[in-house]
Amino acid sequence: FHLQTQTFLTSFKYSVIEAKNVNLEVNMRTILAIFRSTSETLSFANILKSYGVGVSIINTPRSANVSCGISASFSASGLDYARNIVARRNFFSFAGCFEIMPMVNHDINLRRL
Repeated sequence: FHLQTQTFLTSFKYSVIEAKNVNLEVNMRTILAIFRSTSETLSFANILKSYGVGVSIINTPRSANVSCGISASFSASGLDYARNIVARRNFFSFAGCFEIMPMVNHDINLRRL
């Protein structure tokens, strides 16, 4: 299925954020790590990236109802790495990991993991 076009944020190294529009096609499970702090989101994404996990910084879907506005998106294959990072670091603003579920009425649904 296709998710509607969203503004994705890339180039998060050194907290430099550049917005560009892309059309996200989800062929596998996509996970969002949601934080209440932009700096912690970027720090988490950089650490996850250092483990070789493909990470994108995206606008947090409104259905999350909590965040700084951006989240780290990655495939489910990186979930164990993500959980390990969160367990070992003191991320005070971590709100949770969520799986992106099929859309209903053009809204993105999230399932807490």
